[in-house]
Formats: sequence, structure tokens, C-alpha cells
Amino acid sequence: MLSKIKRYIKIHINSLKYDWLAFTVYRTQAVIWGLVILLSSISGVVTISVIYNISNGINGWNYYQVLMLVGLTNMMAGMFHYFGLDGIPNKLRNGGFDQMLVKPYNPIGMLLLFRPQSPNIITILTGFGIFATSAYFLNLGVINILVILLLFFIGVATFIMFMLTLYLVFYVLTKGKSQWLRTLSLYIGGTASSYPLNIFGTTLMILFTIVLPVGLATYYPAGFVFGKISLETLLLLIIFEIISIVVYYKLSKWLLTKYTSAGG
Repeated sequence: MLSKIKRYIKIHINSLKYDWLAFTVYRTQAVIWGLVILLSSISGVVTISVIYNISNGINGWNYYQVLMLVGLTNMMAGMFHYFGLDGIPNKLRNGGFDQMLVKPYNPIGMLLLFRPQSPNIITILTGFGIFATSAYFLNLGVINILVILLLFFIGVATFIMFMLTLYLVFYVLTKGKSQWLRTLSLYIGGTASSYPLNIFGTTLMILFTIVLPVGLATYYPAGFVFGKISLETLLLLIIFEIISIVVYYKLSKWLLTKYTSAGG
């Protein structure tokens, strides 16, 4: 198992090198797309800044605390798109998924074998820059920063495995005909994760924690360090995340056996 993962990682790194060469071969185009991705990544900063300038802000959260959520959201979105998960629905419909399937099916290996979308590293780096800036102004110590990042990566792993499983469920049930619903869910979840979940009320807070778990990578890691989430609640969430990752892995592995080639 570990030897296969190492081999997949090596293939992934080689694919990343190729993708960067392909992206930068047309330099002007690469610069333009890089600027587009950069401006898109900092749009959340602009939105939060406007909110705080024309209102009383968000109750219980200061500007830099919310800004940290924006940074974490950008990092999460960048990782999601970097691994090419947003391209899975098209691959499922047009046969492009076939080349990724090698028995025995391994969802993690499959993700590593997807051609990485290297420009999304800009989104990840921009998000980290926003995160680091907010951490500086909040005077967070190294330990607190490491705690947030550790909880963040556990949350991202949960979210990515959830989205992979969701895509496969939609494919099995609809053969890829409901892409708009997946896209809408991802857009709503991504937007919500840039704000403290408790402002949405209990129902939506549960929704963005369990049903569409975007808050696991943003709200809860920051909320714990800021003293808004108790240690007991955090430990329960970590247990939930570990169980979820295992369940999503096994479910996605089973769903892969239901895939039928689109003959693309």
C-alpha cells in the first residue's frame, strides 16, 4: 500500500512539472491567467473589508479573525481545484475517467494520478499569505498557528474525500446529468466557509459542518484558537472527521466499482 502511494506521489510530481511547463510555455497567457487567479483569490478580502467599513462588522469576530477564515477558504479551494476534483464530472461523462482506474481501485491513488492543476497553487499561496497576514496582526504564536494548520489539513482531507464520494454518488444515480447541482453546492459551501458559521443559525451551521463539511477546514480550526470552540467540541469533531474519512474512502472505493466506461 505505502509503496504504491510513493509511486503515485512520484508520478504526481512529474505530472506537476509537466503541467507547469505547459502552463508557462505561453508566457503572456500565463501572466494573464496568473493575475486573474490572483485577483479572484483576493476578492474575499475586498468583500470582508467593505462589510467592515459600511457596517458594525460580524458580532464576536474582529476583522482579522474573519480575514483568517478567508485565507483558509482560499487554501481549501485551491487544494480542491489543484487535485482536479472539479473536473471529475466531465471525466465521468466523456470517458476521461477510464485512464485513472487501475485495479484494485484506490481513491487516494486515483487523486494523485489526476493531472494536477498547477495554476491553483497561486490560490493556495494567496490564501496562505492572507492567513499569515491575519495571524501577524492577531499576534498568534507559532503553536497556535501550527494547531490551526493541523486542524485545517484534517478538515481539507475530510472535505476532499466527501466531494469525491459526492461526485461518484451523483454519477451512479444520474450518470452525470446533474452537474449544476454539484456546482451550486460547491459555490454555496465555498462562500459560507469564508464567514463564521454561527452567523447562519444552528440549522445551516450543522449543514456546513456535516452535510457539506466546509466549516471543518475553516471555522472550527480558527474558532478553537480564538476561544469560540471548546476543547471537548473540537475532540468530538476530530473523531467525526476521522470516521468520515474512513467511511468516505470505503464508500468511494465501492462506488468506483459501479463506474461504467463512457467510451470517450
